[in-house]
Amino acid sequence: MGNLEMKKIQFFLMITVVASVGFAVSSLDANSNETTSQEQRLGLPNAFAANPYDCSMNEIDVASITAGYKTPKIIPEGYDIQDSFTNIGEVGLFYATEEMCGPNATQKSFADGVIMYYTANKDSGVGTIIDPERYFNEYKINSDYPDRITITKIANHTAMMWDSGIEKNIYYLENGEIFAEEDSPYPAQITIVDKENEELYMVRGYVSLDTLENMIKSAITPKAP
Repeated sequence: MGNLEMKKIQFFLMITVVASVGFAVSSLDANSNETTSQEQRLGLPNAFAANPYDCSMNEIDVASITAGYKTPKIIPEGYDIQDSFTNIGEVGLFYATEEMCGPNATQKSFADGVIMYYTANKDSGVGTIIDPERYFNEYKINSDYPDRITITKIANHTAMMWDSGIEKNIYYLENGEIFAEEDSPYPAQITIVDKENEELYMVRGYVSLDTLENMIKSAITPKAP
């Protein structure tokens, strides 16, 4: 398996909510230790960098990305795009208050305050969502923490959200015995599906849900004439 392909799988494993609603499918090695954890589905472990790809700000024209995709027009004060990821039909933008790339980088993970914005459309080739409300409701039912998940409407589109919090990870040995338990934080997240245009939007980070909602709404709400 090539390095780029491995990074692609890692990226989608870390945003498994996208996988759970049909935009991507990834699986963990069946021989790996199982983790009974919402973190596999809801959050990104702080041990992972916010962007598993190599820093690409010197290679990607951010102006071109923001012109070709619906991206946030409102971002928190002090934040700017510090890293990005792009592929056919999909874009990830990483906002931070300090550098994420290069020798002077000080912010790499969500724990450092990084906010990730992701969008995918039908050109991405990784599927579409026929009934987002059903998918989100099934996701909530199957979650370890269904009471933390809210399904609502944002800008007339079906959305799923949760605030940042703490969950319990349980690690098992191959014989089924518990090897270790730990509390693990996960970031807040909002995912929106535009069913009509077959587009998905997601934003996540250790900031308030109001902050994330303002960002994502500013991306998908048409400009006033």
